[in-house]
Amino acid sequence: MGMPMKLLEVFKDFEVIVDSWIYRPRYPAKYRVIPKSNPKKVTLEDLQKYVSNLQKRYPQRNFKLRKYRNFVVVSQKTTYVDEQTKKKIATLKARLRNINRRLLQSVTTRYERIIITQQLKRLKRKVKKKKDVVPIYVDLENQRFYVPSSYVKRNPKLVNYICMVTLGSLGVSQSKYMGRA
Repeated sequence: MGMPMKLLEVFKDFEVIVDSWIYRPRYPAKYRVIPKSNPKKVTLEDLQKYVSNLQKRYPQRNFKLRKYRNFVVVSQKTTYVDEQTKKKIATLKARLRNINRRLLQSVTTRYERIIITQQLKRLKRKVKKKKDVVPIYVDLENQRFYVPSSYVKRNPKLVNYICMVTLGSLGVSQSKYMGRA
């Protein structure tokens, strides 16, 4: 089994700072997302309502709620592939393995290997991966919010923005203007 996932608590383990733009006159601005002094208590019904609203607005994104240990996770399906493409990829990978197992490599097998790898590349372009997926783990008992540390390391700007939007719409946080960036 893999390593356990390390979760970072929002507002405690990392600061949520979002870069934005202000127009008239145009200049970069920074906002710090801070918890409200008297935040609304988030319930499972609030999360279900939030996710159903996201599903209505973005039906192709497959937003969902799921249970993970003692957390409720707001996330979405990360990749999707149709079954026909999945089968084609599997058969081409099997053919490529068989070619690589052959002891004698002739010109025709090299050519076949090149053709198969090109077909695989073409098919892998059909696999749609969403890069802007950040799951938010909600502890309903303690009213705390967590994000996996790997996402914070990989793409901190995206994590900060999604935390700002999600927690703001749940009524837990507010954005405070910090000045020019």
